[in-house]
Amino acid sequence: MKTKNKLSWCLFLSFALLLFQVGNRASASTSNFTFGIVGDSEKFNPDISNGPLQKAVKKISTAKSKFIVSMGDMSTSCGGDDVCKTRFTSFKDILKSKFSKYYLTMGDNDRTDTSADDIWQEVFSLPGNSPSSSYDETVYSFNYGNSHFVFLNSQNPDDHDVDSDQRTWLEEDLNNNTRENVFVFFHEPAWPTNSKVGKSLDKNPSERDELWNILSDYKVTAVFSGHEHLYTRKKITVDLLPGVKNEVYQFIVGNTNASTSAKVPKKGMSDYYYTKNSYVLVDVKGKKITVRAYKTNGKLLNKFDFVGK
Repeated sequence: MKTKNKLSWCLFLSFALLLFQVGNRASASTSNFTFGIVGDSEKFNPDISNGPLQKAVKKISTAKSKFIVSMGDMSTSCGGDDVCKTRFTSFKDILKSKFSKYYLTMGDNDRTDTSADDIWQEVFSLPGNSPSSSYDETVYSFNYGNSHFVFLNSQNPDDHDVDSDQRTWLEEDLNNNTRENVFVFFHEPAWPTNSKVGKSLDKNPSERDELWNILSDYKVTAVFSGHEHLYTRKKITVDLLPGVKNEVYQFIVGNTNASTSAKVPKKGMSDYYYTKNSYVLVDVKGKKITVRAYKTNGKLLNKFDFVGK
């Protein structure tokens, strides 16, 4: 091979190797990230900088989370009035003080009247790929890195249900997904542990089961809810849903700044629990997921690792 050709070939190989290394670094950076979750916070005081919610948001930011998620119930009541608008705005301001990206689920206390929907859409800025205008900015999905995120509304049109319109949209959304991990969020848990039994998706068990079977069939990585004022983890197995194909973890993150603590979970309904103020960090490393629960002062309560399907 002539010297000139040999030099050109070496330059080509060096350039190709550089592109490969850059691609690998980019892939690693988008497959390794952290996001934070705060639970029900209806008792937060916007004028107290070191309240439980504010402390949690700061800690989540310090952990270099890419974005923050709220599991709903930012107000004690929302019928679309000015008090509700002020409450939503104050909550958004706390999140925006540390994060450029935030995502929310709508809680039962956030929608005590249908007029709350207009206030929600006016105050918050969330993805707009909902099934229809009835669910604008309360049902949506987006991608980040190697993961897909889906938000559902367990309060619209009725409490205690993710209705058939949402389930149809969900199945289509999941069918089109190409990301490694899928995280799903809705306010009311499918399997409450004690204090919200009969006041969550278990109120309509057949509808609940249809929803969960979709999540199972599409091998969702994890489901996060709020509503019940505690932190808890539970794998949903055939003991709870006979015939379920794939076992999916349900995490309840329901007390960052809530009014009261929930009752201790009933036997067999929790693999781990903590009833006082807390928040969660989720670390994604490829398909390895680490969920860490913390007190709002930053003290680690529990660390749990698992691998997505």
